[in-house]
Amino acid sequence: MEITLLTIEQMHDRYPNQWLLVANPKTDENLELLEGEVIAHSTDCDHIYTTIARERKTRTGNLSIEYTGTIPDNFAFIL
Repeated sequence: MEITLLTIEQMHDRYPNQWLLVANPKTDENLELLEGEVIAHSTDCDHIYTTIARERKTRTGNLSIEYTGTIPDNFAFIL
């Protein structure tokens, strides 16, 4: 299976206003996503969380979540 790496700009262009699950992410020194392989995308972040649970059973390596839209001011992340 061929792996298609996309830059962060390509991800935003291809999947506007969506949550992305990115495998083998490449990041800069500030851990900002630069590129990776999009393995799931959805407007519903719950779909991404479900996919993470499934992928963690068989996939090795890092995963990253990216949102390609504007995050509302009243939105909070819990890590």
